[in-house]
Amino acid sequence: MLLTNSKPYYQFVDNQSNHTWIVISGWSLLGSFVIKPVKKSNVLFISDYDPYTLLEDIDFWFKEYAIQDYSIMGFSLGGLWLSQYVSYFMMAKKVVFSGIRSRYMEQDISSLRLGLESNFCEILTLFWRNCISVSFNSDTYFQNQQDYSWQCKRLLRGLDYLNEFDFQWPLEDEKVHFFHGQLDRIAPLKEITKQDAYDFQVIKRQGHICCPDLDILDG
Repeated sequence: MLLTNSKPYYQFVDNQSNHTWIVISGWSLLGSFVIKPVKKSNVLFISDYDPYTLLEDIDFWFKEYAIQDYSIMGFSLGGLWLSQYVSYFMMAKKVVFSGIRSRYMEQDISSLRLGLESNFCEILTLFWRNCISVSFNSDTYFQNQQDYSWQCKRLLRGLDYLNEFDFQWPLEDEKVHFFHGQLDRIAPLKEITKQDAYDFQVIKRQGHICCPDLDILDG
């Protein structure tokens, strides 16, 4: 894996493929943990970003890595962001949403905001724990999350975005896919009301981080 920054703000995994998966991670979560390892395509992981300026960054990476043949996935906050900009990615072969909810509760966002201000490390660790199920292999998950120098300013911007926008359900299309963890506590499955209109796959015994296998979608 090539780290393109001293911190993994973004990571490009070159699997010598003509096709690239763009994976936009969730709030305070490193993108490499939200999917199963991809073998058939290159992967551009995007983590710890400002959602208000993310489109400019993605434009840069498209040029930097000469990305033409691609698919895109948004997880949690990344899924909310992608729902707002999905028309920008009309050339994507596949569009995937994982761990989404129609609306995040203002009270939950306020609690995270206060937690960041009063006990930064503790609130992040609690959130990371709530994102996984007991069956999740967490051997390196917590250590990598804790070792990364999260930027409080970007985390707060992410909370602003979650509070400001609702998820925009995309037009029905065979290239649009949803994945959701059966045991998701951050975005409970019971709150999803429109899954019948889409290819919506529930991954058993998994939580908010449900680790879809994107290679399957590549055929």
